[in-house]
Amino acid sequence: MFMVRSKKRRKGDEQSLLKQLVVTLGVLHFKRELIGNIAPRL
Repeated sequence: MFMVRSKKRRKGDEQSLLKQLVVTLGVLHFKRELIGNIAPRL
């Protein structure tokens, strides 16, 4: 799920990686909330 496209170090790499990590965590949290809300009804 967490992928790094290129191994070369560029100026924006740290920022984009951090952004990607935040987005990934947000998606995981959203999925967990969604599953937590839906699961009891099944």
